[in-house]
Amino acid sequence: MTSLLLSVLARMHRTKTPKEFAAVHPNCWLVWEPGVWKPPSKNGETLATVSVPTPPPAAGEALALALTPRTGQPGQVTLGRGASCDIEINDATLSQLHLLFMEASPNVWTVRDAGSRNGSWVDRMPLPKGVPMRLENGARIQAAQVCLTFYDAAGLFERLRSLGATPPRLQI
Repeated sequence: MTSLLLSVLARMHRTKTPKEFAAVHPNCWLVWEPGVWKPPSKNGETLATVSVPTPPPAAGEALALALTPRTGQPGQVTLGRGASCDIEINDATLSQLHLLFMEASPNVWTVRDAGSRNGSWVDRMPLPKGVPMRLENGARIQAAQVCLTFYDAAGLFERLRSLGATPPRLQI
């Protein structure tokens, strides 16, 4: 699974056109938005939440995760706290297997809640357990307290452009 900090990805492709970026990275992406992290308990249980989550204020840098299925699992990417997940995020509010992403056709993805304890939302709408929802570019996915944004290649390129110019280099 390819994962890069957004600032690194922006620097790598700062001189590219959208077409050149898409040629190198034709896949869709999840961006793990910065927020509050909750460590799992010692026994590995999911930490129950009591309110509908809202995206926490930015507290770090976002991480871009390429949606690329594993060999043997065509068109499927799993996300959760478990070691068997394609995208493993060790946050106490996530279930061992929290979300299942399915590629319906090239660059058309759906997401479904895999029966999580703390629930999932897409664009602040509850995601019923087991019911797939089509993802549109820029969709905000909330898996318990973990915030993600879905992008196609063109959408991610625009997000990278919105980061602005690269930081100035130190002059010696």
